Amino acid sequence: SDAELVDRLLRTHRGGSSIAVFNDEAHHCYTLRDTRVAAGPSDLEEKRDRRGAELWFGALRKLKGLGRLGQGFDLSATPMWLRRPSSLRAETFPWTVSDFSLIDAVESGLVKVPRVPVEDHKTNDDGELVYQSPRYRNVYQYNGGSDLEDALPPKVYEPLGELYAHYEETSHEYGRKGLVPVMIVVANTIKNATALHSYISGYKATDQTWAPGQFELFSNIAPSTGKPRRRLPTILVHSRLDDPNEAGRSPDKIGKVVYGQAELFAPDAKNATQRREAIRDVFMSVGRKGMPGEAIRCVISVGMLTEGWDARSVTHVFGYRAFGSQLLCEQVAGRALRKIAFTGTDELQPLEYANLFGVPFTWQGGISPGPPPPIVKPRDVRTVEGRAQYRISFPHVAGYSRLDLSAELPHSCEPLPPPHPDSGGLTQRVL
Repeated sequence: SDAELVDRLLRTHRGGSSIAVFNDEAHHCYTLRDTRVAAGPSDLEEKRDRRGAELWFGALRKLKGLGRLGQGFDLSATPMWLRRPSSLRAETFPWTVSDFSLIDAVESGLVKVPRVPVEDHKTNDDGELVYQSPRYRNVYQYNGGSDLEDALPPKVYEPLGELYAHYEETSHEYGRKGLVPVMIVVANTIKNATALHSYISGYKATDQTWAPGQFELFSNIAPSTGKPRRRLPTILVHSRLDDPNEAGRSPDKIGKVVYGQAELFAPDAKNATQRREAIRDVFMSVGRKGMPGEAIRCVISVGMLTEGWDARSVTHVFGYRAFGSQLLCEQVAGRALRKIAFTGTDELQPLEYANLFGVPFTWQGGISPGPPPPIVKPRDVRTVEGRAQYRISFPHVAGYSRLDLSAELPHSCEPLPPPHPDSGGLTQRVL
């Protein structure tokens, strides 16, 4: 029965008392089941998310049916439906109480400032400089969305090289502070991630010799010896960590790369499970002193990184995938925006930056290049007692869209009425 099931699973919470539930990363806890969902086949990731959500809330429904479900709290940096047609994206959950967006966090100085390519000029037939869309802002689109082969095309290795050059420059500054900066490379498929990994970190050739990577700080193969380094700086992360031989299939090219990496990171592992655990331990401890991932400088992944992955030392991101929405751009950029240094005081925190190539992240503060504005002394803003009657009630926000103020307003929009005599000059109008 449901009661027996709950008692068996909640051994430390027997006795009939109600339970408060905190849903962390709550955007994964809900599935949208109505006619607004776009028809079509779901990918494997979406099916897995739906199964997880259904399993979790099946349990909560049983708790509610037994009168055991108390208050529920949803916590998420993305309080909105993830899978939906583009016409409905950015619709927040209707029960959202507070939504402090990533843009607000950037402008408040709570996270790093994202820097993206903002200008790109070329010369026309008359010798004049003409502005064009920044090519390196969306490298995947710039390369035509093509799959990558062993030899990367110039439209990929040139922006990748520029970003690495900047990483190398800033690495010296971080090194003086005893920190190891980290670059993230996000690809859309295992094939593309493997090609990027071979180019960046090196690979094992068919004659069993090792070829160093193109970037010295990221190469797992020491150029001087032609052998793997003792402390590997680059890791490839995706689900194919099994030994293809143990899985009962012939070792394809991708399987060899993954299995070979596991051999380097976990030479003493006795089976596929131990190899997976070793890779996971390295990945989850990137940037942490005294941990397996302390020496990692570059993380190459397929799709989004693991939920809850926390590495403050990420300074650069290179994306090679399609970005269908700003929400996805925010999620990828957000992996690099955790600050490294905090003063621990009420003073404004020092500015830190995250440099993004191939992630078409758009925000108002990223339009103009140049040095940041001077820091001004913060001013406290608080309520004043005795003015409760002037309180403004804000409407629930169901989504966001841009309004072109240069265009004519619809004729149905009437001018604002004069303020009420008792309003203290305050009025409210929702368009």
